[in-house]
Amino acid sequence: MQFGHEQLDVYRVSIRYVAWAYKLAKRLQGVDRHARDQLLRGSQSIPLNIAEGNGRGTNRNGEVRENPGRYDYPDNDNDNDTEGNAPCSAS
Repeated sequence: MQFGHEQLDVYRVSIRYVAWAYKLAKRLQGVDRHARDQLLRGSQSIPLNIAEGNGRGTNRNGEVRENPGRYDYPDNDNDNDTEGNAPCSAS
């Protein structure tokens, strides 16, 4: 079973880019080690950001939901969805 982002062409290309960056990074030594670290971190962040962005859903108005695991119920227009979920205080 594939995740949704694994089916995107841009994700597949970004994975190939990460592989290319690792090959290039092997040649960077000495004073270039900082550039190597930046290259590796930057290349890894591309597919991670694609996966994260694809995992976000939209609500019924087309707005991006920050918590995609939570369903927007169409008949619940109240802002009471956090009621009873406040953390307990120790005082």
